[in-house]
This record gives sequence, structure tokens and C-alpha cells, in this order.
Amino acid sequence: GLNFSGADLSRLDLRYINFKMANLSRCNLTYANLCCSNLERADLSGANLD
Repeated sequence: GLNFSGADLSRLDLRYINFKMANLSRCNLTYANLCCSNLERADLSGANLD
């Protein structure tokens, strides 16, 4: 999978993205639009989803 560990993805339009098995640990996803995205088995440990 993709490795976005620690990335700042805040406020991005991430609709319909396939994040299957991606490493999103410690990512900043504040106000990111994840509508219809595939997060199956993605690692969201420590991610900011506020």
C-alpha cells in the first residue's frame, strides 16, 4: 500500500481515493474530504481526523 505516514493531508479533496492497506499513521486529515474513499485495512493509528 501507499505510505503517507506523518503527511499533512488536511483540507484536501480525497474523494474516491483507494487507500486500501495504506499507511496513514500520524497523518493530519483535519477537514479532509474522504467521502467514498476506500480505507479498507488502512493504518490510521495516531491520525488526526478532527
